[in-house]
Amino acid sequence: MTEPELRDAPAWPAGVEVVTPRDAAVRECPDEAPERRQGVDDLAYVIFTSGSTGEPKGVMITHRSAANTVQDVNRRFAVGADDRVLALAPAGFDLSVYDVFGVLGAGGAVVVPAPDRAGDPAHWSQLVGRYGVTVWNSVPAPMRVWVESLGDGGPPRGCRLRLALLSGDWIPVDLPDRLREKLPALRVVSLGGATEGSIWSIHHPVEAVRPEWSSIPYGKPLANQTMHVFNDWFEPSPVGVTGEIHIGGTGVAQGYLGDPERTAERFPVHPVTGERVYRTGDLGRYLPGGDIEILGREDFQVKINGYRVELGEIEAALLRQPGVRTALVTAPAHARTGQRQIAAYVVPEPGADPDPAALREALASLLPGYMVPSRFLALEALPLTVNGKVDHRALPAPWNDEAEGGDARVAPRSGLEERLFALWSRQLGHADFGVEEGFFDIGGDSLHAVGLLALLRAEFGIGADAEQEMVEALFMNASIASFAGLVASVEGAAA
Repeated sequence: MTEPELRDAPAWPAGVEVVTPRDAAVRECPDEAPERRQGVDDLAYVIFTSGSTGEPKGVMITHRSAANTVQDVNRRFAVGADDRVLALAPAGFDLSVYDVFGVLGAGGAVVVPAPDRAGDPAHWSQLVGRYGVTVWNSVPAPMRVWVESLGDGGPPRGCRLRLALLSGDWIPVDLPDRLREKLPALRVVSLGGATEGSIWSIHHPVEAVRPEWSSIPYGKPLANQTMHVFNDWFEPSPVGVTGEIHIGGTGVAQGYLGDPERTAERFPVHPVTGERVYRTGDLGRYLPGGDIEILGREDFQVKINGYRVELGEIEAALLRQPGVRTALVTAPAHARTGQRQIAAYVVPEPGADPDPAALREALASLLPGYMVPSRFLALEALPLTVNGKVDHRALPAPWNDEAEGGDARVAPRSGLEERLFALWSRQLGHADFGVEEGFFDIGGDSLHAVGLLALLRAEFGIGADAEQEMVEALFMNASIASFAGLVASVEGAAA
């Protein structure tokens, strides 16, 4: 369906029927609108989230629930026809629902990164400046990477960013002020909730960050939604006392597609109020003044760079791979950076020797990128306690701790290694390592890799072909010493 003047302009593919408003068949149709066949409480979409059993859970959201969230956010932050949002959220992640139905629904525009540069902060800067992006909607990590990529410079020319919607993970307490150093007029808003609560259910405009804060408050509910901190008896927890956060109101999903048992478990009805709520599994507490503070998960679900991940789903994907007898996936926080990294412990079948690179490639074809383990470690057997349970404390560390002592670290031995050491230190946020230690061993992860590649591109003028080699090197746990050889060969080829 297109405009009449475009009927014959492009070379339409064979078999495509072109319809325009001037066609006789169209003009013969009745003028009145057809009868509406769908109501506001019918299913609008299903988004699948990570599942502990290995099968993703399909969250069912109605038109009313999704519309309530996007219309409230649009009204609350005056999003309209002059706004443009940078589409950083994957289409299977519910932040993208706001990009499409929120900003487009308000008459604005969506700026979509090129597929091959979707994770490139330099490309984001180009788009922000070229197209006058006004709204940033992402988990905090990409925003942190972007502002770090600006270095000592200011925002890109043409930048009109006015609103940063950050959600899905803890916002580093120093990030709002770092953003306002570059963009003094930027309004930073913390949003939260769950996919089961129709994108977002709670908000907190981040203004002055108090020095004593260890985290940004979760905030207060959005319009027509409720947030509760309940104890085990569905009673409100007193101020300062930890309980489980529950979501109520218009945003609560219909449940999980084709899974009534898990729906009943996670979407109970309050025994006193009769309100249907969603059990988030997040721990929190009320602060004086009514805000909620989120404290973390109560189960084995983890957050990786803002994405909610069930480790059991990764294990299930691993167990389907040839040569894998059993597997265990963990997500410990690295001692030097505090960042969680997904590590996979694999027990191979007798005589098999699964290749980590092949396992990574196989999982990348089955899972979102943020769920692919950073490290793969082969074990003869999983360690067990006397009760026959997996002994997590006996698992070998997923990174190499042998160089923890200062004397074991090797300092940069050339100008090139010094330049690389400075870039790695800047991206990782610490300099507590030597040039012989691997990228993951010193706390690097996939997000650090994205930021590091942007710095390498600016420092050494790396091209697309060489960049792919460097990505592979980082994911094979390259050290600065080995990486220096790769950079030197690229510079030699360019010369």
